[in-house]
Amino acid sequence: MRANLIRIILQQVRGDINYVTNEFATSKPVAEVEAAIIEQFRSGSPAFTIEGPDSPAPGIFHLDAVLEFDGGARRCRLVAGQTRNGETLIVFRVVEFKGETVLGQALKSLITANPAKYTGIDPFSPLVDEKSKNQVDAGLKMVRERIQKAIAP
Repeated sequence: MRANLIRIILQQVRGDINYVTNEFATSKPVAEVEAAIIEQFRSGSPAFTIEGPDSPAPGIFHLDAVLEFDGGARRCRLVAGQTRNGETLIVFRVVEFKGETVLGQALKSLITANPAKYTGIDPFSPLVDEKSKNQVDAGLKMVRERIQKAIAP
C-alpha cells in the first residue's frame, strides 16, 4: 500500500512527459536513506542543488535534485518511504532538458547571468537526436550511481 502511495506521489509531480520510473529498495531506514541521498547529490561532482526535501506523509520524503550545465539541465524527482519493516523503496525519474537556442534567450543569459529557457527532452520521440539521447543516458547513469552509492551497505 505504501509503495502505491509513493508511486502516486511521484506521478503527481508536475510536468513529466514520457519518463521511465526507476526503483531501488534497501534495508536502510528511510531517515538514513534521505540523509545519504542528499549528501550524494550535494557532495558529488558535479554537485546538484536540492529542492525540498518535504514529507507528504509520515515515513515518506520527496525531493528534486537539479543540475544545470552548459547547454542543458537535469532534474531527478525522487520519492522514498518505508514500505514494510526493513525495507525502504526509492522511486525516481530523471528528466533531461536542453537549452533553447533562440538568439534572444541566449543573449539575455549572457548579459544577466540568468539561465536560458529549457525544453524537456522526450527520450521516446522519434525526432530526438543522438546528442540528446546521450544526455538522457548519461543523466540516468549519473543519478543511479549516486543513489546506489547512498544506499550501499
